[in-house]
Amino acid sequence: MRFTGVFLLFFLIQLNLFAQQTSNTTLISKDSIFHIRNTDLNDVAVSNSFDKRVIQLLGGSATGLMKRISGVNFASGNLVSFRGLSPRYSGILIDGLSAPITEQNVKAFSLGLLPGSAIQELKVNKSGSYENPGEWGGATVSISTNANLNKTFNKIAFGLGYQHNFTFETFIEDVDVNNNFGDFFGYGVDKRAITRDVVDASTLQNMSRNEAANQGKLLRNTYGLENNTAFPNLQFGYAMGRILNSNGNTKISTINSLSYSRGQSGAHYNRARFSGYNYNEIGEVVGSDLESYMTDGIYRTKIDLSLNTGWNFVFNSNNQMNFDVSYTHSNTNTTLSRYYVGLNNNKEIFAAQYGMEVKEAFLTRLTGTHSFQDATQLNWSLGYGNSVRKEPDLRRVGAQRNLNQPEAAFLMIIPESSKADNGARFNSDLNDVSFSGRVDVKHEVNEDRFVLKGGLISEGTDRKFKARILTTAKDDFTTPDLRFVNGGNLANVFAPENYGPTGYYLVDGTTIFDNYNADNFLLGGYVGSDYKLGKTWKGSLGFRVESFNQTMQSGSTDVDNSNTDFLTYLNFHHQLSSNSVLKLSYATSLNRPAFRELAPFTFYDFDYRADIQGNPELKNAKLQNLDFNILFKLDRNEYVSFGAFYKNIKDPIEMIYIIRSELALFSFNNAKGADLAGVEFEFSKYLSRNEYSVLHQILLNTNFAYTYSRIKLGEDTNEVASDRPLQGQTPFLAAAGLTYFAPNKKSQITVDYKFTGKSLFSVGDGQETFPWYNKSRHIMNLGYAYQFNNNLSLSLVGLNLLNAPFIQIEDVKLDGDLRDPLNKEVQKGLTYQTYNIILEYKF
Repeated sequence: MRFTGVFLLFFLIQLNLFAQQTSNTTLISKDSIFHIRNTDLNDVAVSNSFDKRVIQLLGGSATGLMKRISGVNFASGNLVSFRGLSPRYSGILIDGLSAPITEQNVKAFSLGLLPGSAIQELKVNKSGSYENPGEWGGATVSISTNANLNKTFNKIAFGLGYQHNFTFETFIEDVDVNNNFGDFFGYGVDKRAITRDVVDASTLQNMSRNEAANQGKLLRNTYGLENNTAFPNLQFGYAMGRILNSNGNTKISTINSLSYSRGQSGAHYNRARFSGYNYNEIGEVVGSDLESYMTDGIYRTKIDLSLNTGWNFVFNSNNQMNFDVSYTHSNTNTTLSRYYVGLNNNKEIFAAQYGMEVKEAFLTRLTGTHSFQDATQLNWSLGYGNSVRKEPDLRRVGAQRNLNQPEAAFLMIIPESSKADNGARFNSDLNDVSFSGRVDVKHEVNEDRFVLKGGLISEGTDRKFKARILTTAKDDFTTPDLRFVNGGNLANVFAPENYGPTGYYLVDGTTIFDNYNADNFLLGGYVGSDYKLGKTWKGSLGFRVESFNQTMQSGSTDVDNSNTDFLTYLNFHHQLSSNSVLKLSYATSLNRPAFRELAPFTFYDFDYRADIQGNPELKNAKLQNLDFNILFKLDRNEYVSFGAFYKNIKDPIEMIYIIRSELALFSFNNAKGADLAGVEFEFSKYLSRNEYSVLHQILLNTNFAYTYSRIKLGEDTNEVASDRPLQGQTPFLAAAGLTYFAPNKKSQITVDYKFTGKSLFSVGDGQETFPWYNKSRHIMNLGYAYQFNNNLSLSLVGLNLLNAPFIQIEDVKLDGDLRDPLNKEVQKGLTYQTYNIILEYKF
């Protein structure tokens, strides 16, 4: 967990706004929300803004800051989405430049890879802004790393975490973990790479059987699993701010931070697959047969290390520059232990997948702001990024027996050819390098009543991806004692001495499609104006053009996705009163396919027992966006906001589910179109205006977003259902929080609740495959904060107190009604309650 998440984890679970001050013992800043709402009131776009002062009060975490906004949801912890759309429709900008894609199978940037201390300003634009890149759908998140300080500080934090049903319990772990000092900090991935031990794929594939056996002897035998005890999670962080020089209008300041966390977690999943669908005379499913079911235990040890340094140089009142460098390293070692029963093949299997995944991100930004004669301003940004994802040695094994022979021993599954699920070792290496720059000019023609703006942006990304799949195989020359091995001998069966003329040999299943090189280049520009009409009306009108070229080469497949797009932006802002505004907006935008969605590379997903494969035929999605918003600022941190929106999407990109004879397949496809319409509501109010009542100390925050979507399938679709929602879209999101502020202003208690409605996980054709839905979830959290003095504070947090299960349903009725008994549960997971204690000391 990053430093900010360590020192104020309390804020990561809240929907209400409260803050710790650095100068006194007050936990809540009484004008903090006024300040935020004033910014939102004055902005011509539909937006939620957090300036530097408010972020310092709230703690600086991007996830914590955005959880107060209606329609916000987080997938996998740090992948943000808006208005029920999937994370692929979220734009993330860091100092005006696009953040890199950090995930392998999802087009998204993980906010957890940006250290909290790097975030100095944050703004969420739900409507379009001609100054921002044109690729967005739900919203655009703009993060500024400006390190201009007004006061020096030091902060140290220490935290411990406990997970119910896991901490202090015994769990299964890879023996290749914690073998050296570097493992404690999450390093050592390169020495574990199987590609270091054997020859390249082409050479191995052309070797004789016995030569391939000798290659098997070179692999480290790391197949063993062992029982370990789960320890409490550990979190530590330090941050400092310094003003190094302050002389009149000249100032140099810096913010630096270091954080480290090591956590262990467990989860349990039940999974099922169905077949043998029975139909009535009108083609409706009236029954199905259970094909197989699985029980999985998933155990993770995760280590996070982050460093950040930011430097701000104020040369005079008209010129300043900012330089920021962030480095994050995340190492996750995962063991999945599975018990599988195949009713269709009469097999009972114990299987496992285990290995290490490492993510690294290096981001640097250099920005400048220059003013000329008080009427013209020039801003510029330069950026470089390098993100890496490595899986050095992902191992998959299994042992089986016949289901009707419970007295028989489980025998290791040793394949006779290349297989991804048994006796397999997988290696992958992804490296993204990005360069970007932009320049923006603003000129006030008539003070602030008419402002002209223009700018240019250029962004380029180069990706290299390579994967390797090795399988230990047997044949007729393999001796019987190695052909039929007891499953309890896992630690020794793949030892070097078992490879040879009468033993095992290596099969390299790598294909030309398992590697790909890709790049994209964006060149864009915009012109626009902001204007005021009378005392109560203002608006903006802008046009943007983007030329985008995306190429990819994988095996014999070449992709060239080149487009030039013209985008329009129109915003109106009407001041109804001194504390209320009405906003209207129209904008066009884009959603482009990611490299992984285009690449024909096939990856075996052990969780779902299915392959994932890209589609080189994908097209860009184009959106038209309409927004309406009305905002009222009330008293004492109180406000009301109501909004409505409509979106039309041409060629939306969706994930589809395909049945094949060998393994099921998840892939990607363009639908013809989609329409979305929705409403949003935010409300914050104290329960009483009577200052002598205890209710006067309780603040209620609530928000919800409802989105209705319908897909247009086109005439060439093979789907039976003609009416369904957009894949990945969540129709209903709601949240509520109650915070009690003690009269002594030293402590507070918060209870918050979140409801996430059902969403379409994957699309089926309604004939051989059926849609899968994520079922709705109810999440409840509880927190307590106490400030002992100006320096020392304590936070206690309980997360997921209801132990809300994650459930997926197969919708054979094709109507989205998950209550129908014919719709079967295909997955149910439990992650259990988590409790954290955090001590923070300021000096």
